[in-house]
Amino acid sequence: MAIFGKKEKKTSAPKKKVATKKETSKKDIKTTSADLTWVLLKPRITERAAVLSEKKVYVFQVAEKANKKQIAEAITIKFGVVPVKVNTVVTKPKAVVRRGRLASKPGFKKAYVYLSQSDTIEFV
Repeated sequence: MAIFGKKEKKTSAPKKKVATKKETSKKDIKTTSADLTWVLLKPRITERAAVLSEKKVYVFQVAEKANKKQIAEAITIKFGVVPVKVNTVVTKPKAVVRRGRLASKPGFKKAYVYLSQSDTIEFV
């Protein structure tokens, strides 16, 4: 009898593999030296940065997706000096009160670039 016969299995299309975060982030890191202009945003000129510049440590505001190798390579291309060490710090956005209202300071990423004693960077 056809009513109680065997059921046919439905065939479905094979599922596509979804890329994970680890796989996509490795591809984003690979860059050439020609397109590192986006890494350095501006130098941070503050009192603390002026004191550090006497010790051959310079502070820059950098893109949030930039890593230490990209920052060092961008410094080498732009200023012609090879950094000894690069440290990065991410500051989070902060809520402040201005004129009686809540406002916020934007967060950013900065890089401390250490140079050898013979190298200097001059900002124009």
